[in-house]
Amino acid sequence: MSTAESASLASSVSEKNISVNDTTLNVISTYHEVSSSKSSTSESSVSSIVPSSTELSDHPEIAEQGTKQKHKKHHKKHRAHDQEENNDQVTISTENESIEENGKNKLFGLLKKHSLVSLLCLLVAFGGFVFGWDTGTISGFVQMSNFKERFGELNSLTNEYEFSNTRVGLIISIFNIGCAIGGVTLAKLGDTYGRKIGLMSVMVVYIVGIVLQISSFHWIQYMVGRIVSGLAVGAVSVLSPMFIAETSPSEIRGVLVSCYQLMITLGILLGYVTTFGTVHSFTDTRQWRIPLGLCFAWAIFMIVGMLFLPESARFLVEHNRIPEAKVSLARINNCDVEDDIVVNDFKEIETSIIEQRKAGEASWKELFSNDGESQILTRVIIGVALQSFQQLTGNNYFFYYGTSIFKSIGLEDSFVTSIILGMVNFLSTFIALYSVGKIGRRDNLIFGAAAMALCLLVFASIGSTVLYPKGYDQAVDQQVGGAMVWCTCMFIMVFAITWAPGVFVVVSETYPLRVRSKGMALATAANWIWGFLIAFFTPAIVSRLRFSYGYIFFGATFAAMIFVLLMVPETENLTLEKIDELYTHYKPFQAHLTRTEFDDYNKLQQRLKENPPKPKQQIGYYYKQADF
Repeated sequence: MSTAESASLASSVSEKNISVNDTTLNVISTYHEVSSSKSSTSESSVSSIVPSSTELSDHPEIAEQGTKQKHKKHHKKHRAHDQEENNDQVTISTENESIEENGKNKLFGLLKKHSLVSLLCLLVAFGGFVFGWDTGTISGFVQMSNFKERFGELNSLTNEYEFSNTRVGLIISIFNIGCAIGGVTLAKLGDTYGRKIGLMSVMVVYIVGIVLQISSFHWIQYMVGRIVSGLAVGAVSVLSPMFIAETSPSEIRGVLVSCYQLMITLGILLGYVTTFGTVHSFTDTRQWRIPLGLCFAWAIFMIVGMLFLPESARFLVEHNRIPEAKVSLARINNCDVEDDIVVNDFKEIETSIIEQRKAGEASWKELFSNDGESQILTRVIIGVALQSFQQLTGNNYFFYYGTSIFKSIGLEDSFVTSIILGMVNFLSTFIALYSVGKIGRRDNLIFGAAAMALCLLVFASIGSTVLYPKGYDQAVDQQVGGAMVWCTCMFIMVFAITWAPGVFVVVSETYPLRVRSKGMALATAANWIWGFLIAFFTPAIVSRLRFSYGYIFFGATFAAMIFVLLMVPETENLTLEKIDELYTHYKPFQAHLTRTEFDDYNKLQQRLKENPPKPKQQIGYYYKQADF
């Protein structure tokens, strides 16, 4: 063979080599793509694309070179894949470290991000301070010498003024009756004129009630004044948490609603401190009139503060005041009206209200119906039960009668012990601001009920067995009395962290918008009614059962734990509109499964949205999984 022919043959082989090699690689790639996609391409069509072994055997040097390049590309691909996995692991590790580091300051970061709305909600939560102030002062009033002289009865045997069980029970508890009525009636002002105007209006009613009390010369007039001021506080207890829940972002809603309870504890503490100061400084009517006079300052502060607040965007949308609603959302989020946050929030609220309007105007009858998927009756039962159990834990047994309780234990100055309880209550609520958003609604209530039940069991047991070693008419064991104070402090601490704020958080976000006001009013009324019953009957019960009374609260608290375990679903980090969707998956006595099914459903819907399935798949697997 000549040199020219050899060169020609080499050129031909080289061209075939390149051609076949490219074909081989392309076909191998195509083959893998076809196999992984589970397409219906037949084996015959694939074999028609791949070169036969005969063709490659005709040129062994070509087959060998193609195989080498194939293996070379394969190893290169694996090296790249391994490198990518290593990079992913480093990235994930770095992200986890970052998340763990940021998680420690997550709450403060969120509050800083939403600093304006947090400040506004804190101002709304001041309504709780008004309620707490009454609780903290009235327990001291009934132990004041001048208050007893003016409103009590003279005991001919001791020649001292004192209260009968019935009179002291009425003076303390009648306030709760006013609250129950106000929560159902005056709270409607929030639906008619707005949450903001509603709160300002009921504060005027509160001032009228304080005037009646501070000018009283007979216990009946004082009791009427407490009923009137109770009307206002009852409405505030509905409007304030509802206003906060509708205004705050979902990621910090639990914390901000808990601020209402924080303000209650602050009011209780300052009420204790104030009555301690006046009872040791004065002997005339200033003992109780100064604490009452300060109520004017709290009411005026509340009214003036409301002037600077934007109205609830949900209320404005419901009343077709669209431009105002957008401005309100912009102010709350500290951004422009055209910002995406405002646009998205507005669309979500508008969509929710449109759907609720289609179902018609809510009536009181609807609250007792479970028609459809909204589970309204179930949600009403949950709200009423939680508010009832909050009172049945026995917290107001200590708050209303704490001064009397510690006096019977043998403490020299029961006012000081009340201040200690108030301080424990107030400081523990700061822990609640963290735990209510970290632990979750359900777990917070379950663990809290278990711990409180244990404290009440110990308190009742030692108080009814070893506190009076020589009989009820003899001196008490001071060490046992100290142990009971310790149990009380532990109970108050757990209550302040768990059930005190937790119930307000859950109830404020349980009801759909169209029945929210009525639902919250009904639930809160249950709280006030039980508060009245406990406050009124406690003096008579304690005179007979003494500290065995604690066993009743122990049983109720244990029942509360079981109820939450079976009936209350987890609503943490859900918008109010998403909570409505959550209840479409709700099953009574299986509340622990509700959130799991709801989250799985949403994840599936998100996957379907990102990767829409083919018709066959949608009819089969995906459609079936979406239908829980």
